[in-house]
Amino acid sequence: PDARKRAVLLHALGTEGQRLFYTLPNTGDTFATAIAALKEHFVPKVNVIAERHKFRQRAQRPDETVNQFLASLWELAATCDFGNMEDQMLRDQLIEGVAYTRVRDRLLLEPDLTLAKATTLALQIESGLRDANVLSD
Repeated sequence: PDARKRAVLLHALGTEGQRLFYTLPNTGDTFATAIAALKEHFVPKVNVIAERHKFRQRAQRPDETVNQFLASLWELAATCDFGNMEDQMLRDQLIEGVAYTRVRDRLLLEPDLTLAKATTLALQIESGLRDANVLSD
């Protein structure tokens, strides 16, 4: 069945696709190695150092909510290859990049701060600040 899957894949590639496929290194004899060779050729390489730099430079914009900022951080983290450190890196960048000093100061006071707790606190403080601004206007 594996050889058949590989043959169907090659057939689906068509003439041009096959021509390219046979120039690729490490195409192997199995469907899995054929797919791996195609991915190696077509999927762009990620420069993890550059992606992490973008992640670390990201700060909350004045017109951006904490939720929007976090969503952006999650998107950037996807290409950073943080592994099992991802939640810690997200938490740290939330603290570093949040626009509100009050939020940052409060988060820094927490001894065992997780990403989930940091998110909850940041959203609560942001909501309180927003409500206070509405009341003072």
